[in-house]
Amino acid sequence: MFPLALLGGLNENGDFQVWNTDTINLQMGKKTLLKGETEFRYGRDGSKLYYKHYQGGIVFIRSSHTVIETAYRHIFLRVDHHWRKIYSPFLDLTFQAQSRRGWYIGNRNRIQYLIPGKHLEGKHRWLYRNRLEIILPHRVTRRKIAPYIANEVFWLEARGISENRLEAGLKIPYHQRTQLNLAYMSRNLKDRQKKWIHQNVAWVHFSLHF
Repeated sequence: MFPLALLGGLNENGDFQVWNTDTINLQMGKKTLLKGETEFRYGRDGSKLYYKHYQGGIVFIRSSHTVIETAYRHIFLRVDHHWRKIYSPFLDLTFQAQSRRGWYIGNRNRIQYLIPGKHLEGKHRWLYRNRLEIILPHRVTRRKIAPYIANEVFWLEARGISENRLEAGLKIPYHQRTQLNLAYMSRNLKDRQKKWIHQNVAWVHFSLHF
């Protein structure tokens, strides 16, 4: 996203980062969920917290193939040793299908509106994100660990394609209500001069379902 260009050395080419995401899902009805999420990103070889967000939303399961989510994300960026805010409502529309053999394919379309706080430069901008995820039918060990691959493309208003995230990882179910995702991400994004830079990310995502 465009404000990340303000982070200087924290988001430089070749940086190794560690991301941690925690999600909680509360069942409100047969086809409705309340969803909360936090995320923390550590840059400069995983030693410096530079990004965090807090998010809340509602998920509507329209059918086994269609899921809609509307949410608000409150983002904090570390800029010049100060935390700066970005306000970001968004809408997700996900199409998905699963075979009897265990194949899963999902395509998430996200329309996000970025509103920088008064201490951040930049205009309000629309961001479109498309994430394609494939879960392979193979299951590893008795825990039925599922390998998956995913790719997400970012299109930012006035900048065009601004980021790409290629991801490979494992979905590890503890039991019916908890899941741990461990992944490696190859992240490419544009800097201020619109030059592409590359980063390596270790991503840990823990989710709870009630």
